[in-house]
Amino acid sequence: MLILSLKHLRFYITAALFSLLIVFSLMLILRNAPGKQVGAVTYTQASDPDVLRSFLYSYGWETDPAPVEVSEVTVPRQFGSVWSAYNRIQLLQGYDLSRYKDKRVQKYVYTIRNYPGTAADGSVRATLFVYNDTVIGGDIGSVSLRGFMHGFRYQAEEHGSDQVG
Repeated sequence: MLILSLKHLRFYITAALFSLLIVFSLMLILRNAPGKQVGAVTYTQASDPDVLRSFLYSYGWETDPAPVEVSEVTVPRQFGSVWSAYNRIQLLQGYDLSRYKDKRVQKYVYTIRNYPGTAADGSVRATLFVYNDTVIGGDIGSVSLRGFMHGFRYQAEEHGSDQVG
C-alpha cells in the first residue's frame, strides 16, 4: 500500500510541475502581448506625438516636434500593385498591413532631420500608420524626384557606410 501511495504521489508532483511550467510559459508569452508584433518595434498609445517621436528615435531618427501631416486613410480592401509593393516593405520589418484591409487608420508624417547624406531640408520624411493607438507600419522616404523609400531601419548597405543613431 505504501508503494502505491508513493507512485501516485510522484504522478501528482510531476503533473503539478508540468502545469506550473505551462502557466509560467504562457505568462512569459502573454506578458507584453498588447500592442506587440513579432519582429517589429511596436508602441502603444501611438496617437501621442511624443510617443511617435520616441518610436522614430528608437531607430535613430531625429524629427521636428510636430508632424507635418496628420490624416486618416483607409487601407484598401484589395491591394493593387502599389499597396502590394508597399506591404512588402512592411513585411520585411515585421508589420503586415493586409491585416488592416478596409480599416481606417491614422497617418502621421514627420520630417527627418538627420538622414545620412542629405541636407536637413525637409526632403526626408517618416510616415507612420497607427490603428487603435498602435503603430502598424510605415516607412522612411524622400520626397525628391529621385527619391527612395525603405522601412524604419536605415539600410547602410544600400546607402554606403553612413550610420544613424
